[in-house]
Amino acid sequence: FYLGTYIRGGENFYGITVGRFLDSRGWLMLDGEIHYALGDDKGKRDDFISWSAGLNFNFKPMDYRIYPFLSMHFGQRQLLASPVSYKTVSPGIGVNAELSSIFSTSAEAREVFLFRQGSRSDETRVNLSFSYKY
Repeated sequence: FYLGTYIRGGENFYGITVGRFLDSRGWLMLDGEIHYALGDDKGKRDDFISWSAGLNFNFKPMDYRIYPFLSMHFGQRQLLASPVSYKTVSPGIGVNAELSSIFSTSAEAREVFLFRQGSRSDETRVNLSFSYKY
């Protein structure tokens, strides 16, 4: 589960992510995420659903309980009130803290590049996540 805000657009969001480590030491994780963003306009004119898939690369996950990570995600954003959709590319950097053997939390800053019909815009996103692993 994660939540956060887009700095420039002012939308708050909440979502869920599912991930799987690709190696036994925890260096590389493949994940998919989906979230719903609430815009600041009345109604659903600027609300959207965003989904993406990507990779997280963890630095020193076996040596420390708090460690940084890099991420790269690719996906799509769909506005709810119109048929407008954007392709997204999102590089990010964050810090993960393992609270126990099964619970962790992380904070991440991610730049979201939006592509539509040859034009590009970007937004900065900050999110906090709470994870359970088994």
